[in-house]
Amino acid sequence: MDPTVVSATDEQPIVRVRNLRFQPVTYAWMITIIGLIGYLFTTFDTSIFGASLPSIAADFKISGSTISYLMAGIFAFGAISGFVLGPVADRMGRKPTFQMILAATGIFSGLTAFVGNLGTLTFVRLISGVGINATSPINTLISEEAPPDKRGMMMGIMQAGFPLGSAIAGTVAAIFLMHWRPLFLIAFAPVLVILAVSVLVRESPRFQLVAEERKAGRGKRAGSLPINVQEAGRNEVAQMFARGIRRQSVVVTVFNFLAPAGVVMVATFVTLYATEVQHFSVGQAAMLLAINNWVALVAQVAVGFLSDYIPPKWIQVVGAMVGALTPLLMANAGGSYAVDVIAMVVYGLFGNGLYGCNFRYAGESFPTRIRATGIFFAQAAVDAMFVVLPLLAGVFFAAQHPADLLWIIFAAQILAGIVMLFGKDIRPGHTLEEINGEI
Repeated sequence: MDPTVVSATDEQPIVRVRNLRFQPVTYAWMITIIGLIGYLFTTFDTSIFGASLPSIAADFKISGSTISYLMAGIFAFGAISGFVLGPVADRMGRKPTFQMILAATGIFSGLTAFVGNLGTLTFVRLISGVGINATSPINTLISEEAPPDKRGMMMGIMQAGFPLGSAIAGTVAAIFLMHWRPLFLIAFAPVLVILAVSVLVRESPRFQLVAEERKAGRGKRAGSLPINVQEAGRNEVAQMFARGIRRQSVVVTVFNFLAPAGVVMVATFVTLYATEVQHFSVGQAAMLLAINNWVALVAQVAVGFLSDYIPPKWIQVVGAMVGALTPLLMANAGGSYAVDVIAMVVYGLFGNGLYGCNFRYAGESFPTRIRATGIFFAQAAVDAMFVVLPLLAGVFFAAQHPADLLWIIFAAQILAGIVMLFGKDIRPGHTLEEINGEI
């Protein structure tokens, strides 16, 4: 491979994928859109399942606590697979890892439409949990292909696949929720995205360069920057916690465990809380989900753009702490639907909005040799909160005190902001090599 594919100035030749040729910026935009579509479909599945919970529970005669335990199991599988797939993406490649995840989620999510009992429902939803990690390999690809001055905007747009998929799911659910099975047929769509990835997406040149040098055992330089082949030969997890990277690894991982407490609340808890505690209709509960995610869609794109000018560390600090207002508002709503709507708007702007730059920050925190592992660990930490919070929700629902969970969510959001204060202050506009001192 031509070593000029990666340099300290990020000057790249024409991008070639099979027989197709693209300008570098055009190609970066194309994979951003492909990633957005793939993430949209995988998120639609997760969100439509969350919005469908009251109807599914009624059909299968499942209690609210049992549903919470099922959700915990799904995300536990997603978290475990994320910790495994990160090192795989750093060894085998970002592109094939993305394709494997899309295949797993597309097939098993679609099969949800045909389940006949709790056992089969549990099985297909557990396997579909792998799709939660779809954002990680494509975020890694985009971070390595995007121009430094557009990295935030591109990754913010891609990350908006989460609120867009969730918003579409919530809106569709509010209208068609009485017939939930056909909704999951749409979840087969990620399989089609695999075809687009096969034809239009290349493997990251940065990854290829590091992989070649690691295999050859050389410490080759690209431009004026080295490839740390000695470190690259070690286990990826060990590299993440090596001297010089350890603190940032801890900050990124812990932040991504705590900060999504409100995201989990919206995705898995709000519909049940609104129907069982606040006594709103299923349609009203689903619409809360839609409102939050339509706001988050705009916020994440805007935050991605802002992160090209404002250090993403500080955007995340503010987003996490202001997002803590949402559980406080819901805890004191007094049965007011208007207060719940305001709470969803606040979290959409700040709590969800921070994810417009969150994975950009994670990608910039690590060199190429462990970038996918770092991003996957961040996503797996998010998944871990999706395990813990539904389990707690099951306990609180069983104890008839579900409102108390809102205070735990409040504390998690505040603590997330404090943790991020200890993170590296990465200034926008720099190449990945300038940030990390190596390829």
